[in-house]
Amino acid sequence: MYPLIETFRAALRNAEHTNGGMSSSGSMSLSESDEDHTSTIRHCFSEFISFAQEFYIMLQSTLQTLEGNASNMSGRPMPPRWHRCIGIMGDLARYRWLHKLDEFSPASTDWLVVARKFYREAIDLGPGNGKMYNQLALLSGSQDLEALYYYSKR
Repeated sequence: MYPLIETFRAALRNAEHTNGGMSSSGSMSLSESDEDHTSTIRHCFSEFISFAQEFYIMLQSTLQTLEGNASNMSGRPMPPRWHRCIGIMGDLARYRWLHKLDEFSPASTDWLVVARKFYREAIDLGPGNGKMYNQLALLSGSQDLEALYYYSKR
């Protein structure tokens, strides 16, 4: 999944930065066909993210059901098998927010808030996973103290 996401991200970067020329005002402008191309890439990226979100919601539900029917034989506490789905759903929400793909969503959603919720839930399930702290630090933006807090939690 992540290699395909990186392909979409690279295509968006290329479409937004190399297809346009400088306008007389000095700002970047795209021709109508370039705007259509960029819009098509954004739409396909949004559709892919939507499909992936639905897939991981179903996978999490299935794994939760299966886990409810099995017992932990090791006797030691472990995060549930489906905890990785939560982090991935956080990543998908972060990509929606980062690339402003919400214009294709039926309802207005603050994907930054959704991503943070998923990452915090993933931390609750598996606090030893430093990646989730790193993602929260990245989402902190210019709030240096908050970013430092999350980076120190790793």
